[in-house]
Amino acid sequence: MEVYLRRNISRVIISLEKENGMILDKHVIEDVNGEWKEYDFNLSIPQGSINVGERIRFAITSDVPGWFEVDHASLMPADNIYGFDPDVIRFMKEAGITLIRWPGGNFASQYHWKDGIGPMVCRPTRLNMAWNIPEFNYVGTDEFMKFAELVGAEPLLAVNAGWNGTVEEATEWVEYVNGNPNTTKWGAIRAQNGHTKPYNVTWWELGNELYGSWQIGHMTASEYAERYMELYKAMKAVDPKIHLIANGGLDNAAQDHYSSWLPWDDPLLSANPGKVEYLSRHYLIWVDMTESDYYKAIGWTYAIRERWKEMREILKNYQSPIPKLAITEAQGARDLDVSTTMIEAMWVAGLYNSAIYSDGFVGIITRSALIEYGGGLRKEFEVVYPTPAFYVHKIYATQPGRYPVFVRIVSPTFSAGARPPEIPLSTDNPYVDAVALFNENKTTLSILLVNYHHEKAINVNLAIHNYKIDEKTKVVRLAGKDIASRNTWRNPDNIKPVEYYMDVKQSSIELDLPPLSITLLLINGSIIPGPAPNPYEISIPMPTQTMSTITPALTTTYTHLATITQTVTYVITQTSIERVIDWQMILVPVTISLVVGMIIGWYIKRR
Repeated sequence: MEVYLRRNISRVIISLEKENGMILDKHVIEDVNGEWKEYDFNLSIPQGSINVGERIRFAITSDVPGWFEVDHASLMPADNIYGFDPDVIRFMKEAGITLIRWPGGNFASQYHWKDGIGPMVCRPTRLNMAWNIPEFNYVGTDEFMKFAELVGAEPLLAVNAGWNGTVEEATEWVEYVNGNPNTTKWGAIRAQNGHTKPYNVTWWELGNELYGSWQIGHMTASEYAERYMELYKAMKAVDPKIHLIANGGLDNAAQDHYSSWLPWDDPLLSANPGKVEYLSRHYLIWVDMTESDYYKAIGWTYAIRERWKEMREILKNYQSPIPKLAITEAQGARDLDVSTTMIEAMWVAGLYNSAIYSDGFVGIITRSALIEYGGGLRKEFEVVYPTPAFYVHKIYATQPGRYPVFVRIVSPTFSAGARPPEIPLSTDNPYVDAVALFNENKTTLSILLVNYHHEKAINVNLAIHNYKIDEKTKVVRLAGKDIASRNTWRNPDNIKPVEYYMDVKQSSIELDLPPLSITLLLINGSIIPGPAPNPYEISIPMPTQTMSTITPALTTTYTHLATITQTVTYVITQTSIERVIDWQMILVPVTISLVVGMIIGWYIKRR
């Protein structure tokens, strides 16, 4: 416990109390005077004296006449790690998070980084105007860098790039975190603050949603195009190795490109040819807790694949190579009650699959958010627990696959209505989606199977060609009872991944996928030499019946991962849960045929 007190009173009592008034522990201070003084001491709660979730009152009082002032009262658990919760650090490390975006978000548009350096007690308290809460600046640049180090993540710093910030402020921030302490002003100040070695931050995002009137310091498209080049030149002059993410336009998928993101991106790209490496996108589709909205959310993940293909073609008119997308905010659910459920988890799986299918166009995903807001971690009554969406990230980020493998899928489908402007109409969406990935040595094949059906299990037959499979296959599965299923502080393990091993026959696997499930198969084996797959033509016999056991008169559909040779940098994150992965599509003779239920398939040529 740390607290600052002043004024003349002979006795101050600081205590922890139960709601019934029972004192668990207290500390008495008897030398308070007219000068500010720091007091540092310990308070303890006797083991077994409270229940998990029981409220405790923290009280600063006096039993004698007089008055006193209090400042910087800090009550930290004894197991904190540099002020951070060890459970949060543990969960993040286990989930393979390697990139964290900070300080926001809307808050980034008013954040001045100099408020958060130096001694904590000297830092100013500001009003966070985006959320109407105080910002005490206890976590500033150096504290955030320590947090990133503790979880093994790279930082992504979001610059105050609008009219509320300045180019000078941004360049000085680069110098503070990356500057030489012997040759730069702000590098020397960083060293004075206890950090001699530069942090070498490479990822910088230039502004947050500056196209929006809700954003502090928002701009017009032409104003931002000019500001971007000013920032580009100034920040690169300080450190030419940094990667810059431009503030891209708002992409409402139910609108055409020319009335959605392009009016903002066109001035930016036209004024800065060849200078835009990444364009940010924020996908916040705001679905509610209904079956209809759930399928709209999943339909969005399918529709966005075709939209990204169209977007790539448009961007070819501006520069080569085209900018990659940095999805620096992504959330499916409208509020916390929905974002902590299986709705968000299934949407996240679809988003990640779509990013893998984007042929490298999507370079970064940082979801919203790491803790308390969105589908990340939650902390209630000192209990830290993951949401289902957090576990989805863990499954994708920690599996060993890096190289996509050709997949062909035959599945019953569904259609979902539109909800403009965010969600377009989508049709012929497969209930079962899949991606397959090889590890570095091609000795482990990761197959991720997603059953989007909200109440029906689906039987799947996998045929793996030109691959000799070991007898035992590890299975990791996350599943929910219904779309409202979630974890709580009382039941933090209600939904979590389960692992088991299954015996498999050579080149063939059959299994049932529970409703609302993500299943990871980790198949060890070796490649059998043979011809590489033809991505342009697939021949499968015509289906003889529809799968009426799932829903009447379902049609079939086809989707696949095209063969490419480029390297893809893929970052799955959550303001961050992230994972930097190098995906590279290579020509290998392995192909995977996935047939759902009784449907056999048909002949199709790539369009």
